[in-house]
Amino acid sequence: MPTRLTPESVVRTTCPYCGVGCQMNLHIRDGLIYRVSAPFDSAPNYGNLCVKGRFGTDFTTHPGRLKTPLIR
Repeated sequence: MPTRLTPESVVRTTCPYCGVGCQMNLHIRDGLIYRVSAPFDSAPNYGNLCVKGRFGTDFTTHPGRLKTPLIR
């Protein structure tokens, strides 16, 4: 049976790794990020991302990710 995919959505956001403020597009399908790209028209990165920005989105689905505060 073929898998039914929801339409792709693209969300523009700022990279969370450093203070430069690079813009990135997150391509989302079925609630998961499956591709990261950088817009060519946006400063300061103009279509380029560092290794962390391009490939560092795996933390969003990691099983050890904290989803609630650790404060009692």
